[in-house]
Amino acid sequence: MLTFEPDTHTYRWNGAKRPSVTQVMRAGGLIDERWFNDAAAWRGSVVHKCCELDDKGTLNEASVDPMAAGYLEGWRKWKRNFGWSAIAVEKFKYHPHLQYCGTPDRVMRGNDGYLCIVDIKTGVPSKAAAIQTAGYCGFLDIPSYVKRYAIQLMPEGDYVVTEYPTSSFSIDWAAFNSCLNINNWRRINGY
Repeated sequence: MLTFEPDTHTYRWNGAKRPSVTQVMRAGGLIDERWFNDAAAWRGSVVHKCCELDDKGTLNEASVDPMAAGYLEGWRKWKRNFGWSAIAVEKFKYHPHLQYCGTPDRVMRGNDGYLCIVDIKTGVPSKAAAIQTAGYCGFLDIPSYVKRYAIQLMPEGDYVVTEYPTSSFSIDWAAFNSCLNINNWRRINGY
């Protein structure tokens, strides 16, 4: 059984602690924390929650923080323009063979029938977001046939799309697995 402790960002599978996609990437040196601050973290959390509730159909419009309203409109605009519908919204996942966990922002299906992994960003996506989305694709049955996107939501109600081509999936997946191996080595060796 998969559990998640949000205060410590800890995943457990049948009680055993398992690394997240983000923790795996951090072990591989791919998380640049210079840009993290309390204000950015708060903004990202609020915007993600608004988008989550909106996709689940439970958002109370009156409760939307004015700071988040433009970002939310950007998310809605992207969905309208691209025709994607959510299949899974902020759903915890576990990879039983590789023993890592994560919560893709969205697993979606497009009008063209393709599945996609979408990572919602309130800042400029780093190049490592390609590896992050590949890690999330690992939770799906046919990961190399899944489209991958980072959607940067803008405060004025717009968005910027970064698509990670399926042709780069193999190298992105290999990079994620390299990070996973480094994470496992560090855990085993207490490093």
